[in-house]
Amino acid sequence: MSKVYVQRANTAYQSSASVASAASVTSGSFPTQGYARLTGLLYASASFVAGSGLRISQSADGGSNFDYTTDFAPSVSSASAFSIELVGNAAKIDFRPSSDASVFRTIWILRPV
Repeated sequence: MSKVYVQRANTAYQSSASVASAASVTSGSFPTQGYARLTGLLYASASFVAGSGLRISQSADGGSNFDYTTDFAPSVSSASAFSIELVGNAAKIDFRPSSDASVFRTIWILRPV
């Protein structure tokens, strides 16, 4: 794998939409080798599942299994920022609102080593 330079930080996931309360939104699996951190910004007009409305999962086997998770409870109707150390070689982001979100915006950036 070639070196990833700071000027080339990649967007892992980005979305701007409305989300129903029964629906969850997932980024799908993405590779994280060559990156040290995952940083994100989230704004939603809805509340999220208590204690785990935002879940970052990491994998040690390329995304076949996600054994390590970090849970967050994002703020309602205000922006929340996140920075997570990457320890696996793949990750995915899951958003689980507990009510309808007419506004849902998020972006997640992979920061190189």
